[in-house]
Amino acid sequence: MNISNRAAITAVHGYVPPDVLTNADLARMVNGQGLGTSHMGAEAVRGLLTKTNTSPEDVELLICATTTPDFVHPCTANLICDMVGIRNIGSFDVQAACSGFLYAL
Repeated sequence: MNISNRAAITAVHGYVPPDVLTNADLARMVNGQGLGTSHMGAEAVRGLLTKTNTSPEDVELLICATTTPDFVHPCTANLICDMVGIRNIGSFDVQAACSGFLYAL
């Protein structure tokens, strides 16, 4: 077997704009009053239950799609279920986010 063509990473480069925001900067800009994603999710679920005239006991599965979970474990969906009174069901988080762009020259 002749392997004459080989691929190799020959260089890596990155760029960050001059005005970089730190986590502390973002925390000052966004006033969440100590509320996490689960709190917003619980309000959304409460609104959905009211809108559809559904009781928490009728929910069979809760999926929370977020890239900003409260914790790694327990998942945010579990926290939402607890806050809303949904019991004895399956619940999980789906976490996916764009990791940026890769340009090959």
